[in-house]
Amino acid sequence: MREPSAKDIDKIEILEKCFDYLCDYGLEQVSIRKLCDRTNMGAGSIYYWFKNKDEVILDATEYGINHLIDELMDFAFEHIDNIDILCEEFPKMIEQRIDKLKVIIRVATSPMYCDSLNLYSKTFTYKYDSYARKLSQRINLPYNTIRVLVDNFVSVTIDCIIWEDWGKYKRQLEYVLEGLKLATIKKEKEENESQNKPTWFTTGTDL
Repeated sequence: MREPSAKDIDKIEILEKCFDYLCDYGLEQVSIRKLCDRTNMGAGSIYYWFKNKDEVILDATEYGINHLIDELMDFAFEHIDNIDILCEEFPKMIEQRIDKLKVIIRVATSPMYCDSLNLYSKTFTYKYDSYARKLSQRINLPYNTIRVLVDNFVSVTIDCIIWEDWGKYKRQLEYVLEGLKLATIKKEKEENESQNKPTWFTTGTDL
C-alpha cells in the first residue's frame, strides 16, 4: 500500500495524529520513526511539514491547546445560564481529557520548549478575549468584568490539571461562577434603579 504523500494529507489531520501520539508516548519517547508508524507517513513527508522533532512537539501542542480550549469553552458558553450543571459537568470534561491536558502542561513548563511555546501565547490570549466578548454580549456584563472571570476560570482549571484535587476544583469553580452570578445581579439591580429614577432626578429639574 502506497504511503500518502505530504500533499495528500491536510496538516490539521497530521497535527491531530501527532498530538495523539504525543499524549500516548510522552515527550521522552517521541521519535520520527514512531511518528511515521503512527501517521502512516514516510520521514520525507514528516519533514515536508516540520523542520525537526522539536517543531513537531511544539506545533502538535499548539494544536492540542487550541482544540481543547474550543471544546471546553464552547461547553462552558453553552451552559453558562445553568451554573449548577456547569459546576457538575465541567470537572467531568476535564477529567476525561486529563492526560492530554497534562501533556500540554509538561510541554509548557519544559525548559526546552516553554520559551518557544510562549510565542503562541497571543493566539491563546485572543481566544480568551473572543470568548469573553461573546459572553459579555450574551449576559450583558462589561467585557473587563467577564475577562477577569475567564482568567480566574482558566487559572483554577490549570491548578486542577496539575494537582487533580477535584473537590478543591469544584469549590473554586463554584466560587468563580458565583462571582459571575453576583455581577449579573448587580447589573440588573443598577438597571432597575436607573429605570425607576424620577424624571426630575434624571433631567436635573429643580424641586
